[in-house]
Amino acid sequence: MKLPNIASSGFILHALISASTMAAQSDGPWMGTWKLNLEKSKYSPGPGPAPGGTTIFKMFPMGDGFKYTIDTTSAQGKTSHSEAFARFDSKDYPETGNPGADTNRFRRVDDHTYALTDRKNGKDALSFTISISADGKTRTSMATGKTPAGQKIHNMGVWDRQ
Repeated sequence: MKLPNIASSGFILHALISASTMAAQSDGPWMGTWKLNLEKSKYSPGPGPAPGGTTIFKMFPMGDGFKYTIDTTSAQGKTSHSEAFARFDSKDYPETGNPGADTNRFRRVDDHTYALTDRKNGKDALSFTISISADGKTRTSMATGKTPAGQKIHNMGVWDRQ
């Protein structure tokens, strides 16, 4: 009878655990396409986005992390695009296209919630707590921070799964 090679078995076990950890890093109910619901969202100090525009947020697994994009079209037809690759590891990752942030960091809170911090020039700009409803159809984003002029921000974005 041939005994299993313990070193080889340990390697396989480690590889399986690493693969499942990487999948868990980039998987979750927040993945998908979300459209901002302006009627349900609230902006303080305001104003929020003008009615007639759209904001689409897409988040999808990529490698051992995820990629997200935000595409906005204003009521006047002006468009903007920002994107980044990140992981749920609280490390800074570069973001492009966002005038309010040049890096961000993500941290998983629980199975339906994660925290995000937008950072500009190495300093925290806005902090978000993003939660997905139990039925997976609604994404709620709570943002706190300060405007460049120092005014407190407390925004609630409600997003519908597409």
